[in-house]
Amino acid sequence: MAREGYEFVPLPDEVHREVRPHAVLDRERTDAMGVLLDVRYVAMERVHIGSGFWNLRGGRALRAVARSNGRPVIPGSSMKGLIRARYEAITKSCVGHEPPKRKVTLDDQLPSRSHPYHQVVLSDAVVRHDVFAQCKPPMLCAACALFGRMSQRGRISVHDLLAPEGAALVDVELPKRFSPRPHHLGHYTVRGETATLVVNELRGRKFHVGDAPPSTVEPEYVEAIEPGTILTGRIICTNVTEAEVGGLLCASGISPASSLKIGSAKAYRFGRLEVAGVGRLDVVKRPKGFQENGFVERIRESFTRAKDYWKDGEAALLGMHGGAT
Repeated sequence: MAREGYEFVPLPDEVHREVRPHAVLDRERTDAMGVLLDVRYVAMERVHIGSGFWNLRGGRALRAVARSNGRPVIPGSSMKGLIRARYEAITKSCVGHEPPKRKVTLDDQLPSRSHPYHQVVLSDAVVRHDVFAQCKPPMLCAACALFGRMSQRGRISVHDLLAPEGAALVDVELPKRFSPRPHHLGHYTVRGETATLVVNELRGRKFHVGDAPPSTVEPEYVEAIEPGTILTGRIICTNVTEAEVGGLLCASGISPASSLKIGSAKAYRFGRLEVAGVGRLDVVKRPKGFQENGFVERIRESFTRAKDYWKDGEAALLGMHGGAT
């Protein structure tokens, strides 16, 4: 599916859920740590995350980028969502939402070039896959335990990524993009006599890679952060384990190094970020017996040895975004 601008990270057969005593915020755990991470990202492509406001420039409506005190930003909520999606992909975690609709009709509202006016049906194996089962505290998957879910507060806070004062923006055409048709998300069989497509197995979690063919739909006009812009942000974690920090560094593109895709038009060579440097990685609350020497290597090893670790998912994610295991 790379020709459409996206690829898939395979799903684990099962989600690893367990009771996680450290997943609390009302008290400090002596067997967990508090971590403060300052990181710098560089925009390798134009980045647009809309603010919800429009400007009028040269007689043309222009969608404005998100700002904080006048400075262009990538909102912390957007960054947290991206990091969570990548964290889910490299761990045996759920998808955090209910299964998609079992039946969808490809009509004029949802057109299909290959199978117009067919009905797409998701098989029992798809809708009953363990990734769609909802985590219920205290039994939590890795992502729900760290990032939170209903009735479970997350232990990670992601601040806005700030561009420098006076950072330049560029006005660009933004290709419109639509969600893939449901039968493109899995392997399916065609029942011609009933005009039905039966999806028997999902391909996995969708991630953009940025090589879609040119769009034929009229574009929008937007402000975008220019390539080369450095954006700085902060991540704060509470009561986290070494394995969780190791997974977080991977999901953030830090270690192993990989690029991230964020914002609009990711399929059209927009939104790529790379880590420009880590200004600070401090264990601000240290568990008993903490050893500073070899910390980065140790947390990486702790993550890859954890029951939550999904090796095939990490390999696929890093493979499509320029990382290496």
